[in-house]
Amino acid sequence: MTPGEIHTAVVFGGAGFIGSHLVPALEGRGAAVTVADIREPAFRAPHAYVDVRHPIDLELDRAPDLVVNLAAVHRSPGHQSHEYYETNVRGAIEVTEWSRRAGAPTIVFTSSIAVYGPGENARTEASPCAPDTPYGHAKLLAERVHTAWAGSTGGRAVVVRPASIFGRGSTGNFARLAAALRSGRFVYPGRTDTVKSCGYVRDLVDAVCFLLDRDELGTGAWNFGYPDAYTVQDVCEALCAIGGFARPRRVPERALAPIVLAARKGWGPELVQQVHKARTSTNVAPAALRGLGYRWPTDLVGGLDAWAKESDGAFT
Repeated sequence: MTPGEIHTAVVFGGAGFIGSHLVPALEGRGAAVTVADIREPAFRAPHAYVDVRHPIDLELDRAPDLVVNLAAVHRSPGHQSHEYYETNVRGAIEVTEWSRRAGAPTIVFTSSIAVYGPGENARTEASPCAPDTPYGHAKLLAERVHTAWAGSTGGRAVVVRPASIFGRGSTGNFARLAAALRSGRFVYPGRTDTVKSCGYVRDLVDAVCFLLDRDELGTGAWNFGYPDAYTVQDVCEALCAIGGFARPRRVPERALAPIVLAARKGWGPELVQQVHKARTSTNVAPAALRGLGYRWPTDLVGGLDAWAKESDGAFT
């Protein structure tokens, strides 16, 4: 799909963080974009109220050249298990059914590296998927819905599995980490070498456009994140250097035990998950993108520095 072939696009869930960067990029390529979301976007774009948990009633003047499905419940932990399935799986069914009726030839679906589950060894697209959370399991099921749509319609499903993404408008892991470093509340939970695959949001958008321009690739799944395996210490050192924050200290394993024990007794079960998440690597390599010769516009320091500049140093 060359840039000139995207005349009309619909971005479901486009009012959020990634949509605020992807929609302007598609418009810059000449596409007329409709944001289909339960929220109105903070940026200027045509908007249609759509709740993907229900049958979609959206009429266009012509068949869309591109559908993007960003609609998701994504913070994990943070939601009841059923919410991930209601939005992420049911939403995938409704979006693909609408795309079938509308005659869309291509869908981009943003999945997640959570489909692999945590692990110290690098996972590539050839690695087995073994999600260990409702969020990861729901995303894997949603992937299958999109690929089934492609198989039954002859369309193309571009499944992108982003790592932790940061940039202007982010409210996720990196924004929370930056806020904790600024206030001096962050400590390394027992280790500093936890690998955390990550990427800059504008690079993600660039990679999506790169894949769209390669029609010959057909339907498939592509990991997205930096090709280097950055650790939580690498991330903290970069954020502290750019933001002028004090470097965090490490809390020994033995000091974490009473906190985790108290949380398990009911004082805060979500805390157990957060501590476990912080101490467990998500090491995912974008092998397929790298094999295609894709060149990342930034590295970790460059991406974080760009984020700081576009948010006046606030990392928001």
